[in-house]
Amino acid sequence: MSGRIAVPKAVLFDLDGTLVDSLPDIAHAINKTRREHGLPEAATDTVRSWIGGGAARLVARSLGTEDEDDPAVAAHLRRFLDIYSTESGPLSPMIPGARALLDALAARGVRLACTTNKPGAATDLVLSSLGIRPLFGAVVTPDSMRGARKPDPRFFAEAMAALCVDPPDALVVGDGVPDVAGARSAGLPSVAVLGGYGDRDALAAAGSTWTVETVADLLTRFAW
Repeated sequence: MSGRIAVPKAVLFDLDGTLVDSLPDIAHAINKTRREHGLPEAATDTVRSWIGGGAARLVARSLGTEDEDDPAVAAHLRRFLDIYSTESGPLSPMIPGARALLDALAARGVRLACTTNKPGAATDLVLSSLGIRPLFGAVVTPDSMRGARKPDPRFFAEAMAALCVDPPDALVVGDGVPDVAGARSAGLPSVAVLGGYGDRDALAAAGSTWTVETVADLLTRFAW
C-alpha cells in the first residue's frame, strides 16, 4: 500500500537486515565454524541466502538441510552461537538512515521495541556496540521467549505488554515473512522492508499493510 503512514504510539522493529547490516558478522561466525569443522568457507551472498528463521535454521541451511533436529546441526550450532555471541558487533553497521529514524521516533515520544530471532546475547552485544540499546523499551528474543520465534504472535504481544500499548497503536517493521505473518496473527499493521535479507518476492506477497525499500524510507513515509 502506498501513501503516508500515521505515526503510531509504538514501533516494533526487526533487527537483522532492517536496522542493522549484520551479514558481515554472521558470515564471519558461520565461516569460522565451517573452518573448524573442516568445511570450506561460503561466499557472503550464499550466507545471506541462509538467513531467516533464527540461528538453528541458518546453521542447518549451511549444512544443506532444513532439518534443525539433524544431529550434525547441534555441534555446529553450539560453536556458531559461541562465536557469534562473543564476537558480534564490530562488523555490523546500522542500515543507512536507521539511526536517524530511531532518533526521530524517540524524539516524538514513540515507544520502541526490538523483536528479533537473533540469539539474546548477540542481540545485546550488537545493540550495545551501536549505542542504541537505551532507545528500546523492550527487546524480545528467542531466549526471552523460552525458544519461541517469530512468526509466533507472542513475540509481539510480549513487546506490546512491555511498552503498555494495544495492537491498534503499534506497528511492526521488518524484512522477513515471519515479521509480516506474526504481525497479522497478533492483529498488528506492518511495514515490509523489501531491500533487507528476506526473499523479496515472498515478502511482497506476504500481505503487509505497507512496503518500503529500506527502513530509512520511513523518514519520508511517516506523516510527521
